[in-house]
Amino acid sequence: MFGRVLGVTLTQVLRSVALVLLPTSFVALLAWATAGSAAGNTGDPLRASLWIWLGAHQIPFSLSLPPSNAAGYLSYLPLGALVAPIFAIRNGIGRVFDRLDGDESLLPLARILFALLYTGIGTLFAFFSATTAVTSIWYLAPVFLLPITLISAATVGRRLVFGQALLYSTRIIALLLGISSLAFGVSLFINLSTVKNLNLVLEPGIIGGFLLLILNILYIPNAVVATLGYFSGTGFAIGSGSIVSPLSFDLHSIPAFPLLGA
Repeated sequence: MFGRVLGVTLTQVLRSVALVLLPTSFVALLAWATAGSAAGNTGDPLRASLWIWLGAHQIPFSLSLPPSNAAGYLSYLPLGALVAPIFAIRNGIGRVFDRLDGDESLLPLARILFALLYTGIGTLFAFFSATTAVTSIWYLAPVFLLPITLISAATVGRRLVFGQALLYSTRIIALLLGISSLAFGVSLFINLSTVKNLNLVLEPGIIGGFLLLILNILYIPNAVVATLGYFSGTGFAIGSGSIVSPLSFDLHSIPAFPLLGA
């Protein structure tokens, strides 16, 4: 029985990984082909697709980019990108349950095996995709992948019962995020000229403009959470040593990213 569950689960884990990895591979190949590089090779888009896959799961990166090779961390990743992995995981775990003929006694084992296998594959991606310039912090991969997979799997099949306190808390948070999104929308409209100027600075072109639009959409949840942090008084940071809050402001410059113009 264990062997059957393991075989079915492994197949669907690989399918779930491919559901996100194949589209990101196409995006990476398209960006690589249009951008051009004198020192590039065909391995670059493959690594880039793995980095996009890892970034969609919120796994941070250690960077040392030329020409300065200054060390830094990239941990402010788009929360909106989580939609794709969650959809793929839920689709995969749903197909596992179907292959097991809806046997509810096997659901807990299937969920655990799916989460462990998915986390293992993601950790291998993080480890083997490292370069001298971009390194995914592979030992943090299980910290992000395991909860994402377990929580997503828990919403499929016979759903786990959560307490009333948790349900009320999520509703309150959803209400606060809704108010923050309205405030962010108003701020974005007021500062539309700044957003336009940031976009002109980048000069992304047609393909780059399309990819930049997608990236901005994926970062909207981050902006909403940052807005909530601002109104709560804790504020938010954009880079090391920065803080933007009602009580203090320490921000020398912002990246040329249109959404930050709000």
